[in-house]
Amino acid sequence: MPDDAQPRFTFAETLNGVMVALLVTMTAVFLLQVLVPPFNEFAMAYLALDTGAFLGRLHLWQAVTSVFLHGGVQHFIGNMVFLWFFGSALANGWRTREFIGYFLLCGVVGSLCFYAVNVFRAGSIKGLGASGAVFGLMVAYAMVYGERLILAFFMIPMRAKFFVAICFGIELILLWTGAQDGVSHIAHVGGAVGGAVYLKVVWRRQDAAGGSRPPPGAGRIASLEIMDDDG
Repeated sequence: MPDDAQPRFTFAETLNGVMVALLVTMTAVFLLQVLVPPFNEFAMAYLALDTGAFLGRLHLWQAVTSVFLHGGVQHFIGNMVFLWFFGSALANGWRTREFIGYFLLCGVVGSLCFYAVNVFRAGSIKGLGASGAVFGLMVAYAMVYGERLILAFFMIPMRAKFFVAICFGIELILLWTGAQDGVSHIAHVGGAVGGAVYLKVVWRRQDAAGGSRPPPGAGRIASLEIMDDDG
């Protein structure tokens, strides 16, 4: 792209099959939670991450299943919007198993961080939501497509890497100050850090192997959201 080219704004890329399947699955599970009380009771008892049962009763699957549950409409919609925006570009640039594996990895790391911080508190504490996985996707987007222009908070134009850095910084501040807002900021930070470390390790291995292929999606930047201005 020429140095003087002006980038255009786009919202999100076309959804491919894996993204459609992921969004449909998340939506179906949330609707079951809302519309079928017995399912929600089962989900909260056995699928949400329970600090008293995760290791105590070896309910290890909860590190994964809790990622697909949400605690309310605002929680669900917020995660789905960010999943759609940041996930669609990565899903189109990565192989399906890379994308799903990375999404679940970040979600599990977020769940484990939630457990580690809360396990010694009195009583069982429940953790649920895709936020850790979504923050992992945000970090990956910043690392791969960081120079893209987005409308942060739907109002402020800025590079994607700066927006993600701001969101991550806010999470660190809220975590450090011990904000009592019902949000697991440690899961957000854990998912983001876990994703960044994983990608750095993967790319380092690729470089050591002779650079057989670039970081996932790196070659797609110029043809997608940042395009030459044709006037």
